[in-house]
Amino acid sequence: MPRKLTETVLVLSLTAALAGCGSTPTTKTEPPSPGHELQDHSGGMVVLAIPAAGSGSEAGTSADDDTYSLQVPVGAQVEVTLPFQAGTGYSWALASHSDGLSLVNTSTRSMSKDGRTGGPMQATYILRLNPGDGSDNAIFKLARPWETEEEPARTVKVDFSRKTRQG
Repeated sequence: MPRKLTETVLVLSLTAALAGCGSTPTTKTEPPSPGHELQDHSGGMVVLAIPAAGSGSEAGTSADDDTYSLQVPVGAQVEVTLPFQAGTGYSWALASHSDGLSLVNTSTRSMSKDGRTGGPMQATYILRLNPGDGSDNAIFKLARPWETEEEPARTVKVDFSRKTRQG
């Protein structure tokens, strides 16, 4: 087999194999607040995709109204994704979270298809809801880390309440 064809077959085989990795069916549920996407993945992962500021929000919604409420089973992990623009100096930070939540992981990734610098980015925070009573919350702030005296450009609050598992 010629080298070029072998490389092409190898790349296609690897792509097909990777495409199947981690592909769990997703069940969309009704979003708890307007303008974002909520997905309940089998395996205990809930994904909350926060929209860019001003996109998909209802009329009259301000940055002060960036509060989202979720009912989550105890022990479930919640992936919160937050958009931002690279090259501006702004980045998301988990400013605070209550004791009933544990931070599992954080990451950022480029959302531009061409890989250009300074394009749209996405910050991802994975939190676990621990056993306990009452509700918990996490507060995310979009700010320039060196501008400690300035108000954040945006604050997002996510309230968590425990959903009892049926079964």
